Amino acid sequence: MGLSLLISLGGCSAKTDTASDKPAETVQTAEEIPEPAAEPVFVNEAPEPVASVYDGSDPYASETKIIGMLSPFMIRLLQQVFSEEGNHIFSPVSLIYALSMAENGTAGVTRAEIESVLGISTDDLNQFLKRYLPEMNYDYGIDFYTGNSLWFNTDNGMTLKASYLDHLREFYDAAVFERSFADKDGLVQEVNDWTNEKTDGSIPEILQADDLDRTDPMLLLNALAAGGKWMMQFQPELTYPQTFHNADGSESTVSMMHQSMEGWWHDDLSEGVVLYLENGLQYTAILPNEGVSVEEYLAQADPEMIMNYYKGFISTENEDQQTWTADVHITNLSLPKYNYSADYELDAVLKQLGIQRMFAAGYADFSEMAEGDPAVVSEIYVKQIRQKADILVNEEEVRASAATVVMGGLGAGGYNVRNYIYHDVVFDRPFIFMISKGRVPLFAGSASILEDTGETVQDGGIMRIEVIADAGLNVRSGPDVSNEKYYTAAKGTQFYAYETRENGGYTWYRVGNDMWIADQGSEWVKVIK
Repeated sequence: MGLSLLISLGGCSAKTDTASDKPAETVQTAEEIPEPAAEPVFVNEAPEPVASVYDGSDPYASETKIIGMLSPFMIRLLQQVFSEEGNHIFSPVSLIYALSMAENGTAGVTRAEIESVLGISTDDLNQFLKRYLPEMNYDYGIDFYTGNSLWFNTDNGMTLKASYLDHLREFYDAAVFERSFADKDGLVQEVNDWTNEKTDGSIPEILQADDLDRTDPMLLLNALAAGGKWMMQFQPELTYPQTFHNADGSESTVSMMHQSMEGWWHDDLSEGVVLYLENGLQYTAILPNEGVSVEEYLAQADPEMIMNYYKGFISTENEDQQTWTADVHITNLSLPKYNYSADYELDAVLKQLGIQRMFAAGYADFSEMAEGDPAVVSEIYVKQIRQKADILVNEEEVRASAATVVMGGLGAGGYNVRNYIYHDVVFDRPFIFMISKGRVPLFAGSASILEDTGETVQDGGIMRIEVIADAGLNVRSGPDVSNEKYYTAAKGTQFYAYETRENGGYTWYRVGNDMWIADQGSEWVKVIK
């Protein structure tokens, strides 16, 4: 994931006195007199700063509160980004990092407007972001590539305020580079090399020379990448071509992966899965109900549920505290492999959400960022915010701009089970996905129009079987009677069978990850389909 926040200086070109060469004034007609530029209209005429809630004596409780305060903004952000047709992969965290670094240079109503839209004070956001990604790197042992940087133009006669630099280094561990912007090609190459390194090679280019002007005062960048494998990988032999119904009404043939797991996730408008990675990250995939689009789901669903989809989990109920005797919900997941990238110009998105003043030349107040000629400093404004990202999902791993996320699988203990309830969750139409640490989405996307593989659609080799033995069947850890017994599946229990083997005079069916049942002459097991 790469994000570039470009802060541009407007209207500060040097002026020279050319009175002796000035031609005689001409009289313009009314039609020729240009209209004065319209005054900008701000949605919030008098934004109020947000009070701090951070308590240094209890940082974890404070972080929980801050995440709750940020959630409404992140949902509204996703609603805006995903409103455009097509596939999306986007990092709310990367945007918030870059935006917050810029916010630290603002003052007055410019800062109050940003705080009111984010729902959190600048100081609280500093404290939260200071801990967030370093926590993942060190406390959780998650392999991350990340970095923040400021590239300052030395040609404009300004200097960065010491207090601003202190904030960037203390809270964002930001690298500061002082460069002449006259050599645009050289600067762009250096910026792109930095971004490429910080995203582990997944974003080799974030800027081009045409994006820059020699008078732009600085660039602020955040780059983010993460890596890892599925906790329970998909079996390649269970991947086969199936139809995906695209948002535009067309159909694509995709490579559909399959896996079963205990539990079922759903709310009134969707069902889905929450799958875990070896490194502790989670991949959430949300499938809106038939007839409900991604945009409609985001508009109608409870934001708290979207950000915490694991709360929709239904599994086994423990009735007597000794054995699990209630129904067991099994999700038979069908998830397409996908791989795509997306580019965003986020100026209009943030303006629509109410962050407007920092984009308005002559109205933006970045007086906490730089010092020098007041007439020059007063012209600093944000010219452009750009984000680039990519996503890869396959049987082994998930990479979002080199971010890899891992799913969980079926696990069972030594319990007596009364009944299995199966849920076929088939992601064959547009869906939402998130890669998260806890309640904060590092990446979020929507897969709406997937590329056609050109393969022929087929039914696949997954069969459903039913236990017909009166005494039930033992579920073992391997295809042999010497393997560990997990539990006894009662007569009438149904399974998806992913593999068959002949061993010891029995036909063995793999019904989960390292879970097998035996049949003898079709007397114990019936093939349903």
